[in-house]
Amino acid sequence: MANSEWFLPYSPRAIRQMNNGGHVKLWKRASGLWRQIFVARSAAQADDLEWVIVNFKMTGGGPYGSHEERDMVHRFSSQLDALLQEHGVGAVDGDEFGNGTGALFMVGSDANRIFDVIRPMLTDWEPLKGGHVTKSLRGPTRRERIEF
Repeated sequence: MANSEWFLPYSPRAIRQMNNGGHVKLWKRASGLWRQIFVARSAAQADDLEWVIVNFKMTGGGPYGSHEERDMVHRFSSQLDALLQEHGVGAVDGDEFGNGTGALFMVGSDANRIFDVIRPMLTDWEPLKGGHVTKSLRGPTRRERIEF
């Protein structure tokens, strides 16, 4: 094969060649089916979820806190996740650090039940002093803020 016949996978020449063989039509049909099955289903499931967001201040080490502080938050997050899983009410979905603050995200079908399960741990967690918890109930406008 000569160098002039080499092409990038998504070059116009490659697309013409694939289109002549029907590969593009097959790919479009398959990806459309993928979206119908998985994306639509995920969006419907997302409407059934409620969130609890724990917001706290980082004490040092720059805008993302110190390495030790982030490790401590990750350990606490693992403990929260185990507790939520044990009670079958939800899961920790992740964390976020920046601008001297941090957040832990928990998700489940009932934010009030999630909060009831984790509240004892939150009241004893020193980094949450001066922070707050936001319960995001079904619908984007239904939020409840609890100060700590």
